Amino acid sequence: RVVLADTRRSASVRIAPALFVLLIMIGISQSPRNGGGLNKLMNQLNQEVATTKNPRYTPISKKSFNVSGYINTEGKAVIPPHFSEAGIFTDYGLAKVVYYEERYENTRKRGFINEKGELIINLTELIGDNRIDLYIGDFSNGLAWIKTKDGKYGYIDTEGKMVIEPYKFNKVGDFSKNGLARVSLENNKYGYINRKGDLILNFDRGNWSDWAGSNFADNGLARVYGHGSSSFERVVLQEGLGASRINDKGFINEKGEVVIKEDNYLIEGDFSNNGLASISVNKKYGYINSEGDIVIKPEFEYAHDFANNGLASVAVVEYDKYGASKKRYGYIDSQGEMVIKPQFISAENFSNGLAKVQTENEYGYINESGVYFSNNDLDYKLTHYNPQKIETPVTVAPQPVAEVATPEPVLNDSPALSEPQKIETPVNVATEAATPEEVETP
Repeated sequence: RVVLADTRRSASVRIAPALFVLLIMIGISQSPRNGGGLNKLMNQLNQEVATTKNPRYTPISKKSFNVSGYINTEGKAVIPPHFSEAGIFTDYGLAKVVYYEERYENTRKRGFINEKGELIINLTELIGDNRIDLYIGDFSNGLAWIKTKDGKYGYIDTEGKMVIEPYKFNKVGDFSKNGLARVSLENNKYGYINRKGDLILNFDRGNWSDWAGSNFADNGLARVYGHGSSSFERVVLQEGLGASRINDKGFINEKGEVVIKEDNYLIEGDFSNNGLASISVNKKYGYINSEGDIVIKPEFEYAHDFANNGLASVAVVEYDKYGASKKRYGYIDSQGEMVIKPQFISAENFSNGLAKVQTENEYGYINESGVYFSNNDLDYKLTHYNPQKIETPVTVAPQPVAEVATPEPVLNDSPALSEPQKIETPVNVATEAATPEEVETP
């Protein structure tokens, strides 16, 4: 059996000790590395209580009609393939979709569905189809961005209400746990706005096209890419501080201060919610913690950021009996232990319990126990999935959601699987992943 690190504790387990050591945490939260403060701690506690369940469904695109449906972590179809575009489920159990109201009419609806496939937020009706562009963002910490046809970006809440009116940003990002979202501005600038749309931090973008920094991670740090000979300008508008110029690559806190500098390693990725970020030394990849210390030795050929389930895709070099080398991907936990054996030609990170991988013969998905589902099998299941519901998504009235400053998704343990068929060594998955009765040509 695959043994996974226990990184997904329930909200109730985390709340109790946090309340018990509240006075101690108040002092810790004052650290200049993360900006500190009692309000931040209380927001973190509030978000534990307010976050709702996030269904572990993954969008899968059908080969024949270029439409998408959803499967669960057991490889079963759960939402029919109605959608020309389908996003992942995030905060409050909502996923963005685009679908045609009638099969042969060029009438699109855009919005967000729940885990039953019901259209909870109909942006076409709330805002108007003649105003919405093709692009809408996923919900992150209670807000999702939308782009209007005149090129402006704004944000809506979980009831579909516009809470940040469209403004002339060149590009926008998701809101982080600390209530800040990065935006790209004109005049070679980018920065961060709060949930009211106020510009909090303003940076020189240098030679980068959109922005020169990442979203803030759960540990309160954001990556800055550096500009070489160009300047990195920091202006903290709320505190009225003057501009200072630095050229460092590294991570900044919420005050715009560089707290981790790129020194004896190259920073390769952003911090994940487990507090680890990928780095490289002499073209070998490892990970650092929130203090900038190397905690997973640089020994991989490549390393992705950690996913929310505490697993990361990494590459190693293997040799056959003739001495020929080949790169294969597997998955490690937060301690650097290999929990899913390297066997894939490519492997993406997990999202809602599934990860897309490539074997010697095809593409498919694995769950956190290493059980493999071939694309052909999933395509067949979506094609023949016919729940007793109408063929187009039902529109239901949005339910009010308690507004919190910083909600955080809670991940649940993956469902128990009967007789898991974990891939221990590279196999001919096309013939072993499913029996002929399970996978037939539709």
